[in-house]
Amino acid sequence: MIIKHASVSFFFHFFLFSLSNLITLGNVLANDDNFEETEEEARESLTIKSKTVLCSADCYIKNENEATDRKRTDIGIGEEINLLLIGKPKGKVSQLTWDINGNGFEPVSPEKLKGRLMITLTAKKDLRKDTSVTIRAKTNEGKQASITINIKVPVKMTERKFKGIFITDDGYSFDTEKFSERLKGQSGVIGIIEVTVLPTKVSFAKIKIIERDGGTKWNGPRPSLASSHSVAGAGKVINIRQKNNFYDCVSDVNSIESRVASLYKPNQNPQEFWWICNFFVHVPEKNQDTIFLGTTNQKFYFKALNNYSVIRTIIKKFGLEFKRDSNN
Repeated sequence: MIIKHASVSFFFHFFLFSLSNLITLGNVLANDDNFEETEEEARESLTIKSKTVLCSADCYIKNENEATDRKRTDIGIGEEINLLLIGKPKGKVSQLTWDINGNGFEPVSPEKLKGRLMITLTAKKDLRKDTSVTIRAKTNEGKQASITINIKVPVKMTERKFKGIFITDDGYSFDTEKFSERLKGQSGVIGIIEVTVLPTKVSFAKIKIIERDGGTKWNGPRPSLASSHSVAGAGKVINIRQKNNFYDCVSDVNSIESRVASLYKPNQNPQEFWWICNFFVHVPEKNQDTIFLGTTNQKFYFKALNNYSVIRTIIKKFGLEFKRDSNN
């Protein structure tokens, strides 16, 4: 989720809008032309081999072999997998049938699968727990082969500060090392958090995450700078990238004069408030939140220093702190 505090400059409106549409960087879809029965396999007993459409997150994180990775039988919700009947005897192929025992895949009519040596199945996006499904192929001669596919759901998220270059959906490249140049002469801070959805042994690139507003809180009198999370990015659907990750931009950018005006009021320096942020797996096709992935507070702290000539801004989220004084 891309989060921003109210009243940012035009540049940061544009910048954060671009970030809110982060690309998945297109999980590499290897050529499936080679997903066929080899001569050696044709001589073996009847069996089913599998090949996922996408590589797992670990394949990219650990730089593993793509061909080997795509043979896995553990897949994430939303993933597609190809199944191919190999070996002998296959009997009359036109009478070959497939049976799917379990409720983990999107429904497919048996008639559409009949007579096919290769089928493609898609794991349901709205599953709420790990599910195993056994698929059987049966020939007209009564011979059978089966394979069990284990469908995994997201279980939690991990977070870390991100530094480096990343690209948005609309092709813009941003370097976090250059944020200081953009903030020169202004009050505020910008931080990028890389969030990874676990487990990474599968791909979650076909599902979405959403951050829901759990309310705005503070201690004592309401701070004049306290804004609503609901009008600052909460509820926006988040794409997941090929490493099962996405980027969360936490920021507050404003003129020094504006912040001084807010903090100069009686009992308003310093000011602190926080948003309650709840994360879920989201299924846009059904407008439904499914799995709860956790909650965190996004805390804002503002203080005028040096006789109101410097504004200190601190933002914390997932326990990660971003701090800047306006004279830096």
